[in-house]
Amino acid sequence: MTTDVKRRVSVSDPGRKPGFPIGLRIRELRLERGMTLDQLSRAAGISASHLSRLERGQAEPSFTVAAALAAQLDVSLNDLLIASQTPD
Repeated sequence: MTTDVKRRVSVSDPGRKPGFPIGLRIRELRLERGMTLDQLSRAAGISASHLSRLERGQAEPSFTVAAALAAQLDVSLNDLLIASQTPD
């Protein structure tokens, strides 16, 4: 029996302090740019409900989704991920 498993690259860092997940950084950047959930989700090719779950920390983005969001928010993927790991 073979199992077809899609590997997902987690952008979370298990050592990162809780309270500042990548979703908060995505929301911060989206609001700074005056974008709605619908606008950013459409531009990144994901549903608004998925983006909302990401922003609330209820889901982690795949590498592909994180890269698409970073591109639409006009930041590098590295900047999005590193800034997400820096506590206040």
